[in-house]
Amino acid sequence: MSRLLSSRARCRSAMGGFTLIELVVAMAIFAMLALAGWKVFDGLLRTRERATAHAEQLSAWQMTYGQLLRDLSQAVPRPIQTSNGVDPALISDGQFIAFTRTGVIDPRVGMVGGLERVRYEVQNGQLIRLSLNQPDQWGVTPPLRQVLLSDVTDWQISLTDQTTTPIWPPIDTGSSPSTSSSNPSTGDVRLPRGVRVSLTQAGQSLQWQFALPPSLPAGKTTDHDNTAGDDEDED
Repeated sequence: MSRLLSSRARCRSAMGGFTLIELVVAMAIFAMLALAGWKVFDGLLRTRERATAHAEQLSAWQMTYGQLLRDLSQAVPRPIQTSNGVDPALISDGQFIAFTRTGVIDPRVGMVGGLERVRYEVQNGQLIRLSLNQPDQWGVTPPLRQVLLSDVTDWQISLTDQTTTPIWPPIDTGSSPSTSSSNPSTGDVRLPRGVRVSLTQAGQSLQWQFALPPSLPAGKTTDHDNTAGDDEDED
């Protein structure tokens, strides 16, 4: 009789499945594992997003630095004619900088590309590069506009010659502006020895310094220069 009861008990235990307590414990363990897995997955996603954002920011800084380096390393002492008169070869008030740069120099054939007038300034928190490949048409022809950086604050230009100043040409009554054959009329052709750019972008403070070349050819002759030469020949 006892054997029969024991056999029936074993059958009920085998056919009955899990108890409620066992199911609750299993579900609790599964929930904890799922939560831990989600935290790991979420952490990986956040790390990837931060790495991508940092890489994009670094790429934008490198592109901006490279553009400034190419422009400033090809600055030439060439003033420009505007509708308001003559602008110096390089002009700055600490919040913008504008200058004339030459094109690509090919030493194999002794040729220089055309001139270009460029201007850097911050507008509505964006670092803007304005460029025009006809410098003497500045103010008449709309320049090409390029956004280099966004969320820019604390933008400042400093220029170094004998002293450091945000203003160029320097306010100097003791010396007269230099003259050069690349000067289309009577504009100031002086260039600083170096330019320092300071800015804050997305909470990161940056400071770049650039050395200007001592002398570069002033590029192709413009129509204005040709006209001036013809007038001198006629005289």
